Amino acid sequence: MKVSASSIAQSGLIAASTSLAVSANNVANAASSDFVPSKTALSDVEGGGVEVSISKEARAASQGSGTDLVDETVNQLNAVATYRANLKSLQAVDDTTGVLVTLGGQRQE
Repeated sequence: MKVSASSIAQSGLIAASTSLAVSANNVANAASSDFVPSKTALSDVEGGGVEVSISKEARAASQGSGTDLVDETVNQLNAVATYRANLKSLQAVDDTTGVLVTLGGQRQE
């Protein structure tokens, strides 16, 4: 199975977006005493790329919502960095493809 560099980068973008959305939901509901925060986990896909899974976090009854705002800040910063890195990879694929198309269109005399 052949996987392209752009599809690998796209899977990273999707995973980072999902992680950021889950963290934002946790922060938005942090004041709700019956809210159980979710967490994301990234796993490698055979042949390249990542997939994201979402699960509920275990919490102690005395912790209120169980949302740790410091952890969520770290999660959000990590998701943004992951998104930017995959976006740079996607841009590099696009630039390389453009160069190859330009070179392929030139005639040698």
